[in-house]
Amino acid sequence: MPAYHRHRNRQFDVLLHFPDQPVNLYQVRQWYGPLEQLSRQRSTAILCYEPETAEIIRTETSLPVLLIRGSADFGHVRDVHRPKVILYPNQNYTNFGILGLNTCQHAFICHGESDKIYMASNWMKVFNYDLVAGQAAKDRLSRRLFGYDVEARTIEIGRPQIDVEYSSPFFLDKSRTTILYAPTWEGGRTSMRYGSVASHGVALTEAILADRNYRLIYRPHPRTGIVLSEQRVADERIRGLISAANATDASAGHLVDDSPFGWQLSVADLMITDISAVAYDWLTTAKPLIVTQPEETSAVVDPTSFIADLELVPSGDAGRIVSIVQRALTDPAQLEQMQRWCSYYYGDTSPGASMARFIDAVERMIAERDTWVGVDHPVADDLDRVGQVVG
Repeated sequence: MPAYHRHRNRQFDVLLHFPDQPVNLYQVRQWYGPLEQLSRQRSTAILCYEPETAEIIRTETSLPVLLIRGSADFGHVRDVHRPKVILYPNQNYTNFGILGLNTCQHAFICHGESDKIYMASNWMKVFNYDLVAGQAAKDRLSRRLFGYDVEARTIEIGRPQIDVEYSSPFFLDKSRTTILYAPTWEGGRTSMRYGSVASHGVALTEAILADRNYRLIYRPHPRTGIVLSEQRVADERIRGLISAANATDASAGHLVDDSPFGWQLSVADLMITDISAVAYDWLTTAKPLIVTQPEETSAVVDPTSFIADLELVPSGDAGRIVSIVQRALTDPAQLEQMQRWCSYYYGDTSPGASMARFIDAVERMIAERDTWVGVDHPVADDLDRVGQVVG
């Protein structure tokens, strides 16, 4: 396709590696803004393997999009695009192949800060660097990973997404307090089953919609219901409740939201979510937060996380969510608690600080790579062998 051929022979300093299907686009969308700012000083592109994914991304960002056939084109990436840094927003097994390229730095950036178990897995050891949000992430890695030099292998960048300007696609007046309910999905295994759509969602939605002081923005995870049918049924029920409430009172302005994430952080007054990366995005605002208690008893709750410091809402209390919201909005102790945890997880969140640290981290990695290549280290990557094994 001409859209991809025009970038085929270009060199790029930085690539974001995203080999996934469209269902996982939420992992890369939040990096558009930071990468677009980075591209003002470093040539930057997004590397895709799936045509459908590439076509969607191409309509959503000004960044060049590269489309390859997977391992068959790794040599082209090495010899023509010649990246100096490759960034990884997830721990997809498909990352393994391109990691054989030793002429560049490989850095894990994840798709959101959290205390989920994958944030300190042994997979971290395959990257040159982990660009972490702050001290909380470094402490987590120190506790969980054996033989991992946290100080040498991590760079703190805060959360650069908070320094991107987002415009709201909706006009929401201030006549009501706006609550963002952003539950996660049910997870692929029971230890990751944090989602509250089936356990809490319907009851808390009914309670909020019944109170004219509140507006509800319902933002379900894109993967909601793909594993458990009861999650899908509950999601449909919540959507129906919101539609009915708006039909009764059009001025309420309740929303079912699937727009790009970012503007919600400034528009909403409080968020309800699960043990999820979105809770950590919200933490950057230091505004009131309510987190649900997982129904699944095997779901891991890190006792050292800020979420463990909160009073998690069990499903039996979902119907009294309004009183829980009122307390969270007015209790000085809870508000101070959020400020303290924000600093621990993200460090300096003053305007522009996180974006500057992200760009500085990329520049540092490029400088280190250029110095290494400049002393004439032999290039002995594994791309050809990986192409035979994985391709």
